[in-house]
Amino acid sequence: HDLSEVIHQKTNGNAFVLRLFLEKLISSEVLMICPTKDLHSGNNASRRWTWDLEQVSARSSESTGLLLAAKVLQLPRNLQELLKVASCLGYAFQVNDLKLVVTSLHTSDLTEVSASPVNEITETIILNMLKSAEMAGVVAASRRLRTFEFTHDRVYDAVHETVGNGLGRDLLYLKLGRCLAASNDDDESVDSEISAYLITSLLNQGSSRMCQFERIALARRNLTTAKDALAKCAFDRATEFVHRGISLVPKDAMWMEEYDLALELHTVAAQLASVRGSPDDFANEVIIHGRCFRDRLPAYITKIDFLGWTGHFDDAMSLGLDFLEQLGETIPRKPSKVRVAYEWAMTKQT
Repeated sequence: HDLSEVIHQKTNGNAFVLRLFLEKLISSEVLMICPTKDLHSGNNASRRWTWDLEQVSARSSESTGLLLAAKVLQLPRNLQELLKVASCLGYAFQVNDLKLVVTSLHTSDLTEVSASPVNEITETIILNMLKSAEMAGVVAASRRLRTFEFTHDRVYDAVHETVGNGLGRDLLYLKLGRCLAASNDDDESVDSEISAYLITSLLNQGSSRMCQFERIALARRNLTTAKDALAKCAFDRATEFVHRGISLVPKDAMWMEEYDLALELHTVAAQLASVRGSPDDFANEVIIHGRCFRDRLPAYITKIDFLGWTGHFDDAMSLGLDFLEQLGETIPRKPSKVRVAYEWAMTKQT
């Protein structure tokens, strides 16, 4: 491999990461400019870049993450604080959402975002700061209107690391989620699909700071968001939300105290599981704990459909017959020809 190929492999072709990687190579003298001598006069004739390809190849790509973290820490303090909150909103974030949460957070949570008081932070101030971050190579304007995104996943990780860990991070997520949820309830013009996914995700990450009553309410929100994602065929996202909803309800109280919620969560989870694998785990929970036949019906249908889709027709038939027996309709599993003829004749008479 030549130098360009090796560097491309290390940086994935990202211009910002490439620049940092080259700066590191130069500072460590793996890549440097050396004079060349004229063969006749012996004087320095020109200067050219030289490098040790083995040392370049040996440079760990992990060191790039450290470079990015150092680069982020060199940004102005107020810009770091803004980007920290932006990273909590995701790899890509909307200017409206960022402005909303910045103006709603207390100064103890977000210090010195701008020289103006928090309640006077305008969209123009936010945009100007994001343009500064764009010039530094940290974010870039997205194709989606009024949306920015981090220039690289390593850049995002480096910024997000500044949020910290533990309960402090959870509390920040919780405040951001509550802020956007309150705004979404008040403003019908907000992009409801994106807001629902974002709000639910933020609240999920802050759920450790919630009381049990709030966690149950969040489980219901996860169910609603999962059903919305399922309707749009966003199966992975729907699965994430419905599983999170189940995890928020205490197992010992799930089917006794939160029966309706548990029933719907497991029913939807079974439907989603059938897309990627077997729905049995969730469907069987519904069949075991369902209080009446109507509650168990969707789980039976999901299991029968799954067996049919996967070519297990005998198993699907057997489960279907079990299902009919619960309705009082007993059908022989291996009827004789005489029985078939008799039933056919009786059907014609009716």
